Amino acid sequence: MGVLNIGNALPQSLVPIAAPALLATGGGRNYGALFLFGAIAAVLGAPAVQFIRSVR
Repeated sequence: MGVLNIGNALPQSLVPIAAPALLATGGGRNYGALFLFGAIAAVLGAPAVQFIRSVR
């Protein structure tokens, strides 16, 4: 349950730090960069789930 909690809480802690930096590129209203970064993170994170072999 600890790993599940970290998996849920860590992104919510890191996004408020990373989002202003992504929005600042392009004059402060660059939501395209923010959504592109989210899409890239999702595409890179999806294959990582394949390495989970089983649940105890």
